[in-house]
Amino acid sequence: MSFSATFRVGIRTLTPTSGVGLLRLLLLVVWMPTMGIAQTLATGGRIATFTVHDQHDQEHTLNTEVSLLLFSRDMDGGDVIKAGLKGFTQQQLDEKHVVFLSDISAMPGFVATVFAKPKMRKSAYTMWLDEDGDITAKLPGEEGHASLIFLHDLQITSVEITDQPERVHAALAALSTTGPSRGDLSD
Repeated sequence: MSFSATFRVGIRTLTPTSGVGLLRLLLLVVWMPTMGIAQTLATGGRIATFTVHDQHDQEHTLNTEVSLLLFSRDMDGGDVIKAGLKGFTQQQLDEKHVVFLSDISAMPGFVATVFAKPKMRKSAYTMWLDEDGDITAKLPGEEGHASLIFLHDLQITSVEITDQPERVHAALAALSTTGPSRGDLSD
């Protein structure tokens, strides 16, 4: 008993019996699972400009002035950021070119509209919200953690992922108000 597999790609038929066909088939099988998977940005990567709304439905666009992107993938990560923000005003964050961005795509729309956003509106800080998850899909982050993404002209200079509000606070305290930070914070 023998097994024969044939795959039709475009107008070509690939069979495992032909040398070139076998190689193409192998490459196709290896390559296909990676299609559609977002590659996480890292140091040296560039974040594309995007526009989102905040908890007050005001529109914001990421620009080259932003020096630190505080990013949370979930509520626990957001809590780390909020605790780290204690002692800072929105004016100080603006002067330091800091943005707080949260991915709320996992939250059902009804819950976001009726419960979460009204609670967020009470916050002293502007929270940029990614409601679809498309914008933040490539950003580095882990559930339950805050991502501190240091930028210079939208290029990532450093990334720190932490579950410690003290690290968020220390990063904010170390930022200059004159421009982008070097993003080099050590313990």
